[in-house]
Amino acid sequence: MQLQDGLLKALCDGKVMVSIYLTNGIRLSGRINTYDRYCIVLENDTHTASQVVYKHAISTISPQHATPHATPPQHAVDDKPPHHS
Repeated sequence: MQLQDGLLKALCDGKVMVSIYLTNGIRLSGRINTYDRYCIVLENDTHTASQVVYKHAISTISPQHATPHATPPQHAVDDKPPHHS
């Protein structure tokens, strides 16, 4: 969950607009207000409505601009500790 948490934290803290694609093909857009182990709360761009989206229904989260602070260390991507010579 290290990779997932880092990305979601950066998107949430940065109030980045995202598109969330669900496994059924539906696209949702907004800002991630908060999240936990099972769901994400997505707020629309006018801050007038929120949706709870269950993580098991999400296929892809696509930020509308780059999030350099969300880049995980390489070993988090590989799921192995780095090799030191």
